[in-house]
This record gives sequence, structure tokens and C-alpha cells, in this order.
Amino acid sequence: MDGTESGHFLVGLIGIDESHDTNTFNLGIAESIDQPESFIAFMCPLDGQYDEQDVQLGMDTYCIVTGEQVGTYYGGVLAWRIETGLLHLALTEEASNELRLPRQSTFSLEVGKDDIALLNTALERVLGRQTIIG
Repeated sequence: MDGTESGHFLVGLIGIDESHDTNTFNLGIAESIDQPESFIAFMCPLDGQYDEQDVQLGMDTYCIVTGEQVGTYYGGVLAWRIETGLLHLALTEEASNELRLPRQSTFSLEVGKDDIALLNTALERVLGRQTIIG
């Protein structure tokens, strides 16, 4: 992350991958291919199923990874929305600390309309439908 109070970086790259080998749906947003430290990855099972070990370890939810393995957290998004070229995330305090992102984080989406629509669909798959951030 860029270290600003807002936790804001420009998103110029969106990537989606379905890994059948690991049963994982992966969504990544990044500043650019040249800025590997400025990214967030969201992951969840392809089939939406968690095993007993995941449940016992409290890992029976989506996973978020920031930076070059700077932080990893399971769950933690209270609300999210996309509006006017911006992605807003509201995080729990614990997720904010672990991921090293502000509780209210905003990311400028410097990508086309098709990529924004793809991002919206992918975030709904991982996090559920958009919610009001107040």
C-alpha cells in the first residue's frame, strides 16, 4: 500500500482466476504489473464449500491478502460498494490492522467500464452483494 491515510491506490489492473486444482476463485486488483506491492487479492472456494478444518480454524469465509504477503485475513469486510470509478471497502478494526489498510479504504478504478463490471461481479461472488457504507 502507499502509506497514505486513505489507503488509496490507483487500480489499473484487475485479474480473475479459477483454480480447479485448489478449488479457489481468485480476484486480484493492483496498481500495475510494475507495482507488485500495491495489490489486494480476494479468494474463496470455487464451490462455496468449506471443510471441517476450515470451520475449526475460523477460515470458513473468504480470504484477503495485501501487498507482497504483507497481511492475510479471513473475512473482515463490513461493507463495500463501487461508485463513480471508486471502490470503497469498510473493514473491521482487526482486518484493518492485519491487512495494514485503513478501516475506510478507497481505491480509484483506472480501468474501463467492462473491467469495473467484471470487478463488481467478482466481488459479489467473494463478498456478497454491495452494501451501504455509512
